[in-house]
Amino acid sequence: MDVFFINLASQNERRAFLERNFAAGDTASWRLHRIEAVTAAEAAQAPGALRDGEKACLLSHRKALEAAVQTDGHVLIAEDDIQFGQHTAAAVETALRQIPETAWDIVFTDVIFPGLDRMYQLFRLRQDYDASGQSGLLDLSEMNFAGSIGYVVNRHAKGGLLHALSQDPSRDVPYDVWLKHLVQNRMLRAFVIFPFPTTQSEFGAQSQIQSAAEKDIRAIWTAFRQLVWRERDTDQAMRALERANTQAPPDCAAMAQIFALMLSPEFKDR
Repeated sequence: MDVFFINLASQNERRAFLERNFAAGDTASWRLHRIEAVTAAEAAQAPGALRDGEKACLLSHRKALEAAVQTDGHVLIAEDDIQFGQHTAAAVETALRQIPETAWDIVFTDVIFPGLDRMYQLFRLRQDYDASGQSGLLDLSEMNFAGSIGYVVNRHAKGGLLHALSQDPSRDVPYDVWLKHLVQNRMLRAFVIFPFPTTQSEFGAQSQIQSAAEKDIRAIWTAFRQLVWRERDTDQAMRALERANTQAPPDCAAMAQIFALMLSPEFKDR
């Protein structure tokens, strides 16, 4: 599989980490290609209400799709804060064999699921994976989700997705929101592999397009994604949480401890 990762020319540290991380896993049969990201300054003249950094993100994904249509087969498009595991390639390829090629357009390798109810369900599913070793695909058509850190585009959908992105004159919603709208309006058939075969690296907390006010939220999402991915490292998730400046009030901290105890495998609801 060809993997196209989006990376700014100025972000050499991210590039070096991703290339080392990719090479350390089971990706010998995959091919890694760098797509130089569009800068905020270059995107400033593009129409629409998005911030320049968000416009640059959207245009960078379009640039990656333009490269992707020149290749055969399915492709993985990734942002440069993605983190691969030791078994990412096997997990992705196994998941894709579970569903007919004609039944999907995009399969995400990691997304954000806002909302405590969904986070609880996923945490429980991750516990089930520890017991069974069975992964699967979640249909995103009726789920609230966000993110475009990593997604496989079906070889038959590459051209159509690029055409839709190129023809849409709107620059009023971020790229991942645009994708979600297509999925929820049944214009794009999308799934996510769970547990996630990739996660967000520690560079994820160093967003290049989000405001300072959004950093705490980003730290929380990053921590949760790292907590439920296939090859999780709990210490890594805790480091992400430490980047949040907001302190939980005492009542919220107490409630968090109650939830923690109830989520323990030893807890039995009576």
